[in-house]
Parts: sequence; C-alpha cells; structure tokens
Amino acid sequence: MPDPSATRPFPTPTSSPIPNPGHYPDADPGSNPEPNPKSSPEPEPRANLAPIPVIGFVAPSGTGKTTLIRQLVPLLRQRGLGVGYLKHSHHQVEVDRPGKDSFELREAGASQVLLATGERWIMQSVQRQPGPDPELAGMLALFDPRLVDLILVEGFKFSAYPKLEVHRAALAKPYLFPGDPSIRALISDAPPPAGEHPPLLPLGDPAAIVDYLLSLLIGDAYQS
Repeated sequence: MPDPSATRPFPTPTSSPIPNPGHYPDADPGSNPEPNPKSSPEPEPRANLAPIPVIGFVAPSGTGKTTLIRQLVPLLRQRGLGVGYLKHSHHQVEVDRPGKDSFELREAGASQVLLATGERWIMQSVQRQPGPDPELAGMLALFDPRLVDLILVEGFKFSAYPKLEVHRAALAKPYLFPGDPSIRALISDAPPPAGEHPPLLPLGDPAAIVDYLLSLLIGDAYQS
C-alpha cells in the first residue's frame, strides 16, 4: 500500500498504454491554493510534478455515470490516491445563494470571486458574454497535482482523451465505442456486443473497474 501522505504517490510511466493529457504548459504555477497540510513542509513545485493521469466516463444521460463514479472514489481513496473530479454540464449552474456576500459581489460585477475557509475554497470565474463550452485542456490545468493523483472526468465525450464507456442494457442505447477510438473499455450490465469491442467490465463490480482503471494508468503497483 503506497503512502497516502506522499506528495505524488506514483509517477506516470512513459510506457502507459493511455496517453496522459493532464499536463498543460500554460497552467499558471502562481495561481495555486495553499498546500494541503498533509503535504510535506516544502512541497514539490507544481511545475516539477508528473502530469496527472486522466480518465473519462461517457454515456447517454441517465445511464448512471455519476452514481458509478461516486462508488469508485472511496475505493480509489482506499488505495491512497487523491481524486479529482471534473464534470461537464450543458445546464446553467449556480453554486451560490442570493443574499450571500460572494453572490452579491459577483452580481455587482466582480469577474472572479474566491470564497475561502479553513476547509475548502471555491473560485467562481464569470463569463460575462456567452461563449463556447470550456475546453478540456483548460479545465484540467486548474487541478493541483500536489493534491490530486487522478482526475475522473464526466462528459467531454467529443474530446480526444482516454475514456470508459458506461452502457446500461435497459436503456437500449447504441454503443459509442465504434465511433470513438479513445474509448478503452466498456462498463456494462449487458452481454458482450457482437464483433470486435474493447474489454468488457461488469457494471455491478466497482472494485473490478478500479483494478482495471489503475492497471491501465499506472501498472500493477496499486492492484489489490
């Protein structure tokens, strides 16, 4: 079992079968929050750390992606990994409440509002003019590799990055993998599809999914 207090419990091996899109040179090392107290007294500078492995979960709405990811996170934590989560939404999102100082200052015109406590901080960055959906690379660059060892992404299905497809037989939806070479495995409660297909993982066995995910990303070091 790796030491969960380590700044980066594992490096990303260059021989990994999944390319790693988690490192972006335009990320600003000076924009990080204070290091987590679990880190070493002098944490490794962000720019010197290995890229953060990234894996996505894609499926039609209603398949249960979020439910599955919620089952995977505590299992990954048991392996000593710090987990990041990125969700793409097509809906308007509001994380604040009218009447709160941060809400009122944002409504007054502040372009960025940072709410900080001893437990967590929340940055709201406002797009005053509607624009295109955010790019995956830019969103991943916001994660701090001193705190996060693996990023689970929900959505961004049209971006080229490593993904697992979640399939539920009761929905009778077509598979996505024939049109997306970035899909590395299927997570399904159905029998294997006809013809060639990625490896099939049981939807009802989160531990098996974690084992497969980690074997893809970092080899056998975290296998149970």
